[in-house]
Amino acid sequence: MFNGLPLHPLAVHFPIALACLSPCIISIFIWGSSRHKWPHRSWIWILAFHGLLLGSSIASKQLGEQDEERVEQVIQESALELHEEWGERFTVAAGIVFLASLLPLFLRRKQAGALLLLVSSLALLVIGIQTGHSGAELTYRHGAAQAYSQPGLIYDHD
Repeated sequence: MFNGLPLHPLAVHFPIALACLSPCIISIFIWGSSRHKWPHRSWIWILAFHGLLLGSSIASKQLGEQDEERVEQVIQESALELHEEWGERFTVAAGIVFLASLLPLFLRRKQAGALLLLVSSLALLVIGIQTGHSGAELTYRHGAAQAYSQPGLIYDHD
């Protein structure tokens, strides 16, 4: 909690943003490696990027689990479980992408490893979109934010 608000909605945007950037960054590295003969060890940056993505995904998932009981008091458990399942898929997919980040570093056929990494990052992006959508539905359709709102509080918008 930060100022009485849950951290999950704040933290979850980081891995989703990284998942959106991932295919673009991988494409740049594929291009740079093939056209400009970037050093083989430059792929270590891709591994570090996906390590950050995986770590932030795990942290977001844990923060969401901390909020689970409170949110279950205001929404249907089935809606929350759907979002939780998508979050688990996202974290597993982030782990797969992290492992796939090792392929260009260790395979003899670097381009094949890089293309497999690109495809896995695109799958992660699709899962990330579904995860974010299910979270938005929890908040805006099912009213999950009510778990943290104060009854009768009126906000003054300038």
